[in-house]
Amino acid sequence: MKSFRTPQLFGAALLATTLFALPARTQAQASQPGPASLVTQIVDELTHAPLAYASIGVLHQPVGTAADDQGRVRLAVPARYDQDSLRITLVGYAPITVKVAAFRQQLARNGGRVLLRAVPVQLPEVVVTARSTQRGLISKITLPAPQQQGLPVAN
Repeated sequence: MKSFRTPQLFGAALLATTLFALPARTQAQASQPGPASLVTQIVDELTHAPLAYASIGVLHQPVGTAADDQGRVRLAVPARYDQDSLRITLVGYAPITVKVAAFRQQLARNGGRVLLRAVPVQLPEVVVTARSTQRGLISKITLPAPQQQGLPVAN
């Protein structure tokens, strides 16, 4: 009579199950939508110069980033956010707000560039006043005599 060792039988069953289940799992993962990356460059509308450090993000969601020093952006935005609004901002430029799905279509049409229009920003005047002065914080400063430092002395 043959005896089977339980650990060997269990190991073989586990291996067979894993091998048969792996292709099904991989196929299911491939069919699920993953985050699609938005790849773009943010540039000035008139000069087409790259706009460094512009902010881009999905409003009210934890998805966003800043452009690099050449205005380039790569942002993973899952398809579930397609009906949410995407906003691009930079001080001195008019912000852009558009639905994520529409933004994806626009990128496909215009070669992946986003044009921001410069708008002057008028900062409010700032007035600096002293509220009080303090005297006597430094009571005495002693410096070495010029002769001791090897400096010429004026007569």
